[in-house]
Amino acid sequence: SSMAARVRDKVALVFGAAACGGGDDSSGGGADADSPLVQALAANLLEDGEDSPVANQEEAECWASGVVGGIGEDRLTELGVTPENVGDIEDLALTDDEVSVVVDSLFGCADVQQAFADQFAADFGDEAATCIAGKLDEDLVKQALSASIAGDDAQPSAEFLEQFAAIAGECGLDG
Repeated sequence: SSMAARVRDKVALVFGAAACGGGDDSSGGGADADSPLVQALAANLLEDGEDSPVANQEEAECWASGVVGGIGEDRLTELGVTPENVGDIEDLALTDDEVSVVVDSLFGCADVQQAFADQFAADFGDEAATCIAGKLDEDLVKQALSASIAGDDAQPSAEFLEQFAAIAGECGLDG
């Protein structure tokens, strides 16, 4: 398969994993990290292992408390999110504002661009991954993540893929 197709598949995979697990977050206004719901969301995110956008428990809890604090435990319960069943974030009927909370939380707690680029290190090497991380536009990554969480088939936008392809070229990924 072509390099572009491989990169596109990888990008879709990464966003799928990020959307399923959740994200990272908290710029204050977060819920208590000891809350059962925060712990359950954090654990769910960490289950993605290497595909998870968070590096550790601390980042996962940071994100989860931001999500719970930002969206509210009552609202999450209403959406069917309980400590026993956090489910998949992208299956929820989140409003645009709530999706933003999830994504902003992720960016507030973890180095999402680096985590994203790390997904490419295995396939394309550390140097290329670091190059990609340095060139990725945060807003574009946020946009693509938001789209995947909002359930737009977890496919990054054409704009994102176009920019990513250009970055991949600059970073020497043109197979």
